[in-house]
Amino acid sequence: MTMTSNATPRTSYTKFRRIRESVQFVFPLMWNANRRQCLLAIISTLVAAQLAPILVIVMAYAVSEIQTSLASGEPHVAVLDRWLAASVTIGLLITAAGGLKQFARRQLADEIRLQINQQVLRHAATLDLQCLEDAETQNV
Repeated sequence: MTMTSNATPRTSYTKFRRIRESVQFVFPLMWNANRRQCLLAIISTLVAAQLAPILVIVMAYAVSEIQTSLASGEPHVAVLDRWLAASVTIGLLITAAGGLKQFARRQLADEIRLQINQQVLRHAATLDLQCLEDAETQNV
């Protein structure tokens, strides 16, 4: 049974264009809000994305070496300890990167909210309130 995808080149291009437009709008907001948190969010996202496949590769090598050790007739505990330590270390790094990513995203969201609120208030302060209170302009 073959699976067919509903995605056509046209819809894929449209999705890519929308993502690009979103990034072009959001990235300057993030960068201007807090550069340090922006960099932390980007770096932690990249680190977490790179460590997950590395953990899978490490686990594959661990299984292979443990099978070889068992097949030799004399299993060595040191083999298991080394791979267990590597796996735990990578798992902890993935968890730390995920936590940093969430922290940076929350901080950035707060900073962006504050920045947008300030812009709205600055704009509201420039409006002519007498014009807004006029009955004729309220009906427009």
